[in-house]
This record gives sequence, C-alpha cells and structure tokens, in this order.
Amino acid sequence: MSPTTPLRPSTFSRLLRASACALALGALALPAAANIPLTERQVLLGLFNGTDGQNWTNKTGWGAPIPGDECSWFGVTCVGDNVTEISLWGNGLAGTLPTNLKDLTELKSFNVSENALSGAIPPLPAGLQNFSADDNLLTGAIPDLPAGLQFFAANNNQLTSAIPDLPAGLQSFAAHNNRLSGA
Repeated sequence: MSPTTPLRPSTFSRLLRASACALALGALALPAAANIPLTERQVLLGLFNGTDGQNWTNKTGWGAPIPGDECSWFGVTCVGDNVTEISLWGNGLAGTLPTNLKDLTELKSFNVSENALSGAIPPLPAGLQNFSADDNLLTGAIPDLPAGLQFFAANNNQLTSAIPDLPAGLQSFAAHNNRLSGA
C-alpha cells in the first residue's frame, strides 16, 4: 500500500482491533501501583481484621490476597511505596486498632473518627502529624505523642488517666468528653 492509497474500511477496522488488543494486553502487564513493605501490609490487614472489616460501609480493595494494590484500597493514600494517610471516618469500624500502627513509618494522617472503636489508642508512628479518633469508645491512656504531631483529636471517647506531655509543635489538642486528669 502506498502512502497515497486510502485505507479501506475493512483494513482500517482490522488495524484498529489489533491496536486495541495490543493496548489491552499492555495494560495487563502494568506493574502494581506500589509495593509497600510487608510490615505496612500487615498493619493494614490487622486494621481490617481487628475492626470487623467485612462489615465496613466501604471496604473496596481491603483484604485482597495478593500484595501490591494496597494503595488503591478505600481510604488509603500512598506516596511512593509507603502508606501516608488512612482516612476511614464514619466507615463502620468496630473493634480495636492494631498495636503495630507505629510500623507505618511514613504515616502522616490517621482519621478513624465516628466509628465504634474500643480499646486503647496504640503507640503512634513517629512521623504522624494528624490523629483523629473522635466519637468512638476508646479507653485507657493517651499514648506518648510523637514530636512532629500537629493535631490530636479524641473527643467523645472514654479515655482515662493524665494528659501526656504535649509536643512543642502541637497546634491543636482536643480531648473533651473523656475522663482525663491533669493540666
């Protein structure tokens, strides 16, 4: 076929179908969005399993058996190959938070407000900047707060004990309607 010969509809249709098939096959071979560390995957699975994940309002993607797509799970945000945000506000979580939450080493924001979480707030990741767990049934003491924390909200829970030392850069600490003591 010369450059000036027009394509006949049947030739054009075959080329179009072949191109579409090639694109579809290429899409299947794309790598996963991120390969978060196994320790981070374990924290996410622990969060799902420990908070009745099968009954969450939105559990899209959660608990997938094959690693590699965690960054596309509902409420999870990643930068590079690390989880940086979890936002499961009002999503029907019931149960306890995982004790290994601190293993999310790049987590900056964690919001589990307006659920039915119980038990203690676990140790928080060192780089956490925002923590919100308002309107749950959390008990026990507030853990030591990381140095870089800017916002802490745990209003309307059943937390007890003294208020911990607050980090120098903390901009907002809200924990009313608990059973806390101290200044």
